[in-house]
Amino acid sequence: MKKIGASVFLAVGLSAAFAQTDPPAARPLSLQDCFAAALQNNFDVRIQRFNPQISELNVSAAYGAYDPAFTFSGQHNYNDQGAQVQTGGNLITETITRENAFNSGLNGATPWGMTYNFSGNISQLHDTKVLGSISTNFDSSSGSFGVNVTQPLLKNF
Repeated sequence: MKKIGASVFLAVGLSAAFAQTDPPAARPLSLQDCFAAALQNNFDVRIQRFNPQISELNVSAAYGAYDPAFTFSGQHNYNDQGAQVQTGGNLITETITRENAFNSGLNGATPWGMTYNFSGNISQLHDTKVLGSISTNFDSSSGSFGVNVTQPLLKNF
């Protein structure tokens, strides 16, 4: 049994030794092919190829600080005081007030240091008073618009 085991072991070992093939033939490379292969497999060079794109994105992000900001707000108030009876008579009064207000603005800065602010508002008031069978109305509207531009003349001087 020992002879058979040793024979099998020897056969496997010899077949493994003879199974090895010759190394692949060397491929002839020119000097330019060597440089191209070296540059292609060099990770430092690959990373450096992305630097112009990264720099461009950084410049775009820096200009994001100069994007203008738009604001808008609105408000509506409604007040109904209800009916009130005057003492000593049957006079009934009621007051209803409606008020609307809208505000908007646009502000920002420029790369050379100028800041700007455009703002405006509109408001409307409608007041109704009822005394018995007599009704009085009061309407009022107002609005304004403003511009503020600031440019430092001696910035970083």
